[in-house]
Amino acid sequence: MSRQKNSVPTTNNAERTLGRALPGAALFARVTGDMVRLVWFLSGAFLAGTAIVVAYYSWIDYQSSIRAYRTDASYLAKHVTDHLSRAIGEVSLLLNTLRLDVETARQAPDEIPVDHVPRRLEALFFELPQLEAIAITNRAGDVVLSYGGWPVDIESVANRAAFGSLQHNTSLSLVIGEPLLRPQDGKWRLTVAHRISTADGKFDGMVLATLDPAFFYRFHESVVGPSGGMVSLLTVSEVPVLAMGHGELKGSDAATASGGLPLKTLSGQSGVKITKLPGQEGEFFLAYNQLPLGQLRGMVAVPVASASAAWWSRRKVDFHVGGAAAALLLLLTLLATRQIRKRQRAEETATMAREQLSEGIESLTEGFAVFDAEGRLLTHNAPFAELHLRETELLVGATIEDITRDGIDRGLYDIPAGEQSAWMQERLGRYRNPDGVKVLKLSGDRWLQISEQPTHNGGRIGVYTDVTERVRRERAISDARDAAEAASKAKSSFLAMISHELRTPLNAIIGFSEMMTTKAFGPLGNERYEEYAGDILGSGTHLLGVINDILDLTKAEAGMIEISSDPIWLPELLEKACRSMRQTADKAELEFTLAEPVPELTIEADERALHQVMLNLLSNAIKFTSAGGRVECGASVGGDGSVIISVTDTGIGIRPDDLENIFVPFAQADERLARAFEGTGLGLPLVKNLVELHGGHVEVDSTPGKGTTMRVSLPASIVLDKAA
Repeated sequence: MSRQKNSVPTTNNAERTLGRALPGAALFARVTGDMVRLVWFLSGAFLAGTAIVVAYYSWIDYQSSIRAYRTDASYLAKHVTDHLSRAIGEVSLLLNTLRLDVETARQAPDEIPVDHVPRRLEALFFELPQLEAIAITNRAGDVVLSYGGWPVDIESVANRAAFGSLQHNTSLSLVIGEPLLRPQDGKWRLTVAHRISTADGKFDGMVLATLDPAFFYRFHESVVGPSGGMVSLLTVSEVPVLAMGHGELKGSDAATASGGLPLKTLSGQSGVKITKLPGQEGEFFLAYNQLPLGQLRGMVAVPVASASAAWWSRRKVDFHVGGAAAALLLLLTLLATRQIRKRQRAEETATMAREQLSEGIESLTEGFAVFDAEGRLLTHNAPFAELHLRETELLVGATIEDITRDGIDRGLYDIPAGEQSAWMQERLGRYRNPDGVKVLKLSGDRWLQISEQPTHNGGRIGVYTDVTERVRRERAISDARDAAEAASKAKSSFLAMISHELRTPLNAIIGFSEMMTTKAFGPLGNERYEEYAGDILGSGTHLLGVINDILDLTKAEAGMIEISSDPIWLPELLEKACRSMRQTADKAELEFTLAEPVPELTIEADERALHQVMLNLLSNAIKFTSAGGRVECGASVGGDGSVIISVTDTGIGIRPDDLENIFVPFAQADERLARAFEGTGLGLPLVKNLVELHGGHVEVDSTPGKGTTMRVSLPASIVLDKAA
């Protein structure tokens, strides 16, 4: 074997064969990593390019939307200016007509014809929907005449800015006054005033008109809609006189506080700019235009967010589609990466498995080989090479026939002379049609176990184990078993012979001694002869019992006892056993009782065997219990339906260390007891064997110095009937 090992350099053959794929696996791992990076690069480049293009065109569209809304704001400002100019101009024309009527109808220099004016007012009032109320004041500012919805608690306008302007400036004939708050509803009204002059041109009062706020509400909603924009009216001197926002009309004092505008930044008669408004969130398109009346400037503020909302309503579908496409591309990229990584991990796992398989094959102590479908050797480990290969030419690629023939030539196999060819054909036949594990005998009293299994592609995997030591051990065991069986047979034959030889004279001795003790043929003539005859009878009876126990135990251990199945009334079984032992218990001065009640059951068992079990248990209990003690026999039914027969005594008990020996034949719990109490130690082993033949078991509870309880548990299957 050592010569072969030195001449066959194939110990790493499995590693070389399985490792051929490792360079390809490394290349695959490198390519896989490059593919993952390439996939992510292309995906990222596509997403970045798409995002740039979408952002560029979205920005252009956004700027276009801003420009469109800027133009719309300019148009709105012009529309506001024209509308307000027409509304105020119509009211101004009416007031001027009324002023001329007042000045023409005057009879005295300081007189205002209040009787003539109402008829004229009634004719003109309903011509203008924006007109709400008209009032006429004297030169002191007191309201001398009002018509429409003029606030009743405002009796003088002397403190109004418009009154002062017309009173002290003879060049002004029309003034857009500051808003007037009507206490009845808490809403602001825009005022328009004309100067009343005397014949010599002196100030003689005013004609005032208030405009209906509902008219401006409707106008505001039609101009800016629900976008949150505002419409303002201010003087050229940048004093706000009207502010409309969110459906509300405010005066100059409120306009500056809640809807005030950055008036200092406006330049020229018209324009548009983007700016923030005080008290407002976000930026606004601020478009303004001067009214033709020359005293007012109209302004419209539209939120830039409206342009953004319009732009977003056009582009959101594009963004959603683009986002979905980007998410889909990312998902596909992740899936592709996952598949690539999964394949890479599978290749790494396969490579690791090949390496571990190679190491595992080489670590086997058994020979291992793999053959292809044509029977050529693909791979093997060192133990196989040491056993089968002689020279280096029989390496991977050799056929099973070549390897087997080489072994025959080397005398590897133990083959009778002239049978090499037949043995070769048989060996190849088993290889082609494997039918389990085979053991071949090698030369030099060696043995080889061969296990060859087919593979899915028609090849074979073989495991070759040197089982010489195992065969030798099996031989030794077989020889020992044969010797033991022979010894057992010799023992049984000897016991049967010796028991027969002993029983015959013992029966004669017992019979004659019994006749002598009973004086069957008359008196013996001397009392001592009677005593001797009694001793002979007792000793013979004891010796016969020992011989019977030995024979019964021998039969039980050899499995030669046949158990019968008889119906037995359990109370009768216990009473019969107790009657048999009562005289012995009385002689030993013991309290001997049968515990009540006894379960009224009919069981199926061997009556003779159970009677012997009871006698042995009771005999042991009586023997090891001192005078004045107690022995009790009883029975019960266990929770699983088993029948439990117990014998309890108050005797010497058994030490825990001796419990394991009580069922060993010819042994007693304490060797010292053999000298104090007669007995062979066969009673309990026989009890155990007889109970186990019924499918039951024996349990022992014992306390030294206090007593012992022996329990015989018989299975519930032996119960035939239970009394009602």
